[in-house]
Amino acid sequence: MAEGRPAGQFRDHLADRRHLEVAARIPLGLHGHDHGPGAGQPGWLKPWFGFWTSQQHPQAMFFAYLVAAVETPIAVALIAGFARKITYLSAIVFSLPIWATAEGFGGPCTSGASDIGTAIIYAVVFAGLLALSYYAGPARYSADHYLEQKISWWWRIAEMRHPAAATPAPPAANSRSST
Repeated sequence: MAEGRPAGQFRDHLADRRHLEVAARIPLGLHGHDHGPGAGQPGWLKPWFGFWTSQQHPQAMFFAYLVAAVETPIAVALIAGFARKITYLSAIVFSLPIWATAEGFGGPCTSGASDIGTAIIYAVVFAGLLALSYYAGPARYSADHYLEQKISWWWRIAEMRHPAAATPAPPAANSRSST
């Protein structure tokens, strides 16, 4: 407990934060064959989960840092609107293996199971954002908008289709008839 002094409160804050960091570093929630995402799955999926558990068990910290190293640039790119097409595709590709390993394809495949997992929802949301960017066109309030003005080929990285060039409106016809 905090001792009422700033130093004690700070130390307790650091201890709590360290506890959260250690808990977050358990890679992808894979703790073992009996309690991991493979528990309750059909027998034909046991080799799949066994393989991933054996790959991650000896290098737990490596996978924790790998996930953080992939999630951080995706988050920054989403916030800034940077390389949106590549970001959305990367996020889909990153979410699907998490769903297929750590989330165990959404949990036990039993009658009445209704939780499909969050990573597959993320993949669907990113696919929706990709489709929205196709139909809505370039986003004005993104880093891509400014990069496309400076770099002619940037739209290939940022957009699903070539942004239409702004065409001037045709001049209005004169409504007076000449007599």
